[in-house]
Formats: sequence, C-alpha cells, structure tokens
Amino acid sequence: MKAMSVIEIANLYGMNRQSIYKRIKKGDLSKNSDGRIDLSEAIRVFGEPVQRSNSNVTYLQSTEVQKSAEV
Repeated sequence: MKAMSVIEIANLYGMNRQSIYKRIKKGDLSKNSDGRIDLSEAIRVFGEPVQRSNSNVTYLQSTEVQKSAEV
C-alpha cells in the first residue's frame, strides 16, 4: 500500500505532526525503515480518512448530535 510521510498523514487526518510522533513513540503506529508510514497502518490506528470541508464537518457534527440525542 502507499507509504506516506508524517506530514502527509497529519494533513490527511487533520492532526498535527506531534500527535503522529506521539503515537509512534507510544508504539501504536509504526514507520517503515525509510521513515514513512503505510496508509494501511494509519487506517488501522486512525480509521478511514474523511474528506473534510467546512460544510461537511458542520453537517457531520450536527448528525452526531442528533444520533446521540436519539439514544
């Protein structure tokens, strides 16, 4: 699968680099010998990446609030 840099993974998931490095140091996430992270490894740890846009994030947040209210 595609190998990505820490910066690419951070951008993909909307996180900062320090969060990625903390997960690597903790042992939750592993890097290849070339220092890159397989996308499959990132998906295992963080889940499927979601395409983010301002309207989409707002919609997803309101949907989550509605679901939690129903429960």
